[in-house]
Amino acid sequence: ADVVIHVHFQGRKNDRFVLLREAEIDYAALAQAMAEHDFHGDWSIEFVKDCVVPKPQDFDVARVLEHAKNDRHFLEYLRSAYFQS
Repeated sequence: ADVVIHVHFQGRKNDRFVLLREAEIDYAALAQAMAEHDFHGDWSIEFVKDCVVPKPQDFDVARVLEHAKNDRHFLEYLRSAYFQS
């Protein structure tokens, strides 16, 4: 296919999952490029900070959902900054 229909966002830094705004990838620059190339596909968050832990008992769903919410707000900000409604 010659059209991208879906972009996964994954915050990583030093081989760890981090919040998207802390990631090694400049997601603002990526969002700007997506807008410039008239991207109309779906955005999704794939993995969030603290979603992978060494032991199952260390998994904290409330913390993971809070990080997911922070990432969602960051992506909403990027959409509003670079894409017209």
